[in-house]
Amino acid sequence: MVIRYILMFALYSFIGWVMETIFASTLQKKFVNRGFLIGPITPLYGFGAILVITSLSGIALLEMSPLMTAISSIGLSMLLVTALEYLTGYLLEKIFQAKWWDYSGHFLSINGYVCLKYALLWGFLAFILIQIIHPYITSFIEGLPEMVKVILVIIFVICFVIDFIVSTKIAFDMRKSSNNRTNLSLEKHF
Repeated sequence: MVIRYILMFALYSFIGWVMETIFASTLQKKFVNRGFLIGPITPLYGFGAILVITSLSGIALLEMSPLMTAISSIGLSMLLVTALEYLTGYLLEKIFQAKWWDYSGHFLSINGYVCLKYALLWGFLAFILIQIIHPYITSFIEGLPEMVKVILVIIFVICFVIDFIVSTKIAFDMRKSSNNRTNLSLEKHF
């Protein structure tokens, strides 16, 4: 079971990184590696996906109409992932004194970490995740031989830990070298 969750985390973190990178690169008309880590994963998406998948399994047990189930799923997903995004943004800023994203100019922004526009987007993406993507990911993972799963998890964990250590060191070095810590722009460095 743990192996399955690590593989889901790895796949959803990679899918999230691809989406973020395409989105940011398209807007800026150049390659932009979004996220805290150097490698091609954004853990916020991995944690968010697992949080939504595990939380929404309880909604499926409730006796509601399909429409109410969909509305409840989207609403709960919006709340959960938006709370996770807020907590992540807050912690990154407090630890590294830098913002990886800033929604300050957006409608109903809360401290620049979250806003209504992206909360709605999270709800929509979570609905797509549960209805379309997750069944394929589950089938893919279940179809892998156990030994392959173990090897993939070992490789992923080693790469993730190395990336986390290197990325953390870089972020702390950037913080030390910055004279104006509250306005540290990460785009200059990546």
